[in-house]
Amino acid sequence: MPTKPREICVQFSLTANLGDWNSAKLGATVSDSIEPGEEFEAKFDELYTKIRRKIREELGKLTHNNGD
Repeated sequence: MPTKPREICVQFSLTANLGDWNSAKLGATVSDSIEPGEEFEAKFDELYTKIRRKIREELGKLTHNNGD
């Protein structure tokens, strides 16, 4: 078992059709550490859920407010 924290980076991007030949691509990368004893799968799922939720939230703002 490793004795040092390991770095993990998770990236998520989403491209959405906005109509009238327009699209928006939103994306982000988040980094964190996996501490000794912490499971990779659990940390990955936690980070992926957070980043996916945030990108979808921002896309919702963009599509419902026409970019305001």
